[in-house]
Amino acid sequence: MPKPKSVAVIGFGRFGQLWASILKDDFTLCVYDEKHDTEIAAASLGFSYKPLQEALKSDVIFYCVPISRFEDTLISHLPHFSNQTGSKTLIDVLSVKTH
Repeated sequence: MPKPKSVAVIGFGRFGQLWASILKDDFTLCVYDEKHDTEIAAASLGFSYKPLQEALKSDVIFYCVPISRFEDTLISHLPHFSNQTGSKTLIDVLSVKTH
């Protein structure tokens, strides 16, 4: 199976940064976080920051957000997916499945 063309990491906290560092050599990768200083932090660590609407166009999206914000995050992203075509893979990296 071919590798996805693009991958996004949503949530650029400590784990999001670690996960992005694992993926960056094998994929066209971008990162997004709602924190206002993420673009600067991403650039200083060698990552490409994309605004949410652009990041959500990626073929594969890894959600690295706290479980307390996971449901609200997904709900807020649904409208962005409605205008897109093609399939997409959404992956959560949460280890705890109940809040």
